[in-house]
Amino acid sequence: MKAKKEIIRFQEGTSVKLTFTFDTPIDSNGKYGKQFCYGVNDDMGHEKVIFATEKLNNILQTIGDLKGRKLEIEKKSTDKGKNYWVISEYGEDITPDDSLVREYLRNFGVKNQTQEDIEDLKMRVYDLERAVKNLNGGKFF
Repeated sequence: MKAKKEIIRFQEGTSVKLTFTFDTPIDSNGKYGKQFCYGVNDDMGHEKVIFATEKLNNILQTIGDLKGRKLEIEKKSTDKGKNYWVISEYGEDITPDDSLVREYLRNFGVKNQTQEDIEDLKMRVYDLERAVKNLNGGKFF
């Protein structure tokens, strides 16, 4: 019987250094809703797992080509308590750029955009992309 791998849990304001062992996660419905399990090695080389939320998974899949990459993930929070993620590689922030999302929000008349507005729109776009993919038999376009 295989031993269960230790789960890395993200704490707000604390970054975690990981090396991904696969490009894609195993998804499941867990105690906290839909989760995405990634195999990782911690900075000491120990095999562990992380359970990513849909939001974090969307960011990781946007970054892509995860296998073998050493990333640093930090969970942060807005003033209103909404979580968001910052992903770094070799000390450089590689979190997908929000400038396009900010432009869309401006075009729709949203002024004083907050990180929550941006995260909300990104999740809506992700949901739409997933719906289109399902309608097209697993293909996005």
